[in-house]
Amino acid sequence: MHQMNTKVRNVVTVKQVEKASPDSRPAVALITAHGWVGISNPVIHTAQFMADNGYRVDIFMTPDAACEEMGISHPALEHAHIQVYACAGSASPVQTTAVLGDVQVPLSDIEFVDTYSNNPADYQWLIGFDPGGLNRAGLLSLIWKVPYVYHSLELYENDWSGKETERWFSDKALLVLTQDETRADILAELNQVSRDKVQVAYNSAPGAATPQKKDYFHQALGIPADKRIVLATGTLLPIHGTDAIVDSVADWPDEFVLVLHGWIPERQFEAILRERISAGNGRIFLSTDILDQDHKNDIFQSADVGLVFFRPEGVNYKFAAGSSGKLFDFMRSGVPIIGNDIPGMRPGGRQRLWCGGSRCNWNRGCVGGVAGKAHRTQPKWFASLYAI
Repeated sequence: MHQMNTKVRNVVTVKQVEKASPDSRPAVALITAHGWVGISNPVIHTAQFMADNGYRVDIFMTPDAACEEMGISHPALEHAHIQVYACAGSASPVQTTAVLGDVQVPLSDIEFVDTYSNNPADYQWLIGFDPGGLNRAGLLSLIWKVPYVYHSLELYENDWSGKETERWFSDKALLVLTQDETRADILAELNQVSRDKVQVAYNSAPGAATPQKKDYFHQALGIPADKRIVLATGTLLPIHGTDAIVDSVADWPDEFVLVLHGWIPERQFEAILRERISAGNGRIFLSTDILDQDHKNDIFQSADVGLVFFRPEGVNYKFAAGSSGKLFDFMRSGVPIIGNDIPGMRPGGRQRLWCGGSRCNWNRGCVGGVAGKAHRTQPKWFASLYAI
């Protein structure tokens, strides 16, 4: 299938940033250290929301070679008030250096801060995403004299090597953000900060519900019109149940096909996955196209059933339901969801379609039953599902 690359606009590769020209809008900086900013919805949605509400937004990132190859490194944002600064260097630090007493900060974060020691704008505040972005925002805050917010995307347990540094900078942050109330409780305890300091920013795309049906996958992948699509999207790895989902397709009703849409970071697993797809009798399709923000929701509107699966290994994945962007995206499009029984996947008294236990094998009754219920449901059901 032809690869459709995202357009990269407003991206500046720099060694040293000059101070920006005065702007009547207040400015905010979003600071990252992970290589997949191009598909990091919290970063992208935050930038869009703030730019649409009167701010000038600068995104600071460090490209990663593997993410560049997959087309998920640079965010494709065409907005007059969003600027992306791409700094050469490492997005995967391995070396550390002792700073601020006993606190260890990766050398790549020190190098990043050295690059941006001159404040490119008079920022109102900074947002650091995940521990790497937190380190960088915290260090720049000391230099620029600007307060910062920590936006936690993943939960790191007490035995993680960078935990003390994450705690140190969390303590000095203006606020700490995470994706739902349960994760907020856990993060406050792990990072040893007041629960009142930890606030919730749901991983939900801005905009209204989009229940209108589309046929992106039928057209792009040549899927027959009478086949109904079960979609697994995002990072395609065993931790998201991809292998178990693929192995279960032979037991599905004939009218259903599986579409895997996303990126495969592990080459060894990619080879195994492609072999299984080839043996799938034309019922499994792989799409690695990266759609721009204007068309991203087409994939969810083109699904008949959405799969949201996290193997509950460690606290981050056990409590991942509330942090799942694709769960919100499926709900936004009124697509029934099959999810495994982890905390938050099946909240009491709410109208989320649910299937199986934590070892759910996506059996015939599960897929057929959920899809059948969706087929018989009136439009009112879509609105109530999106309102979860």
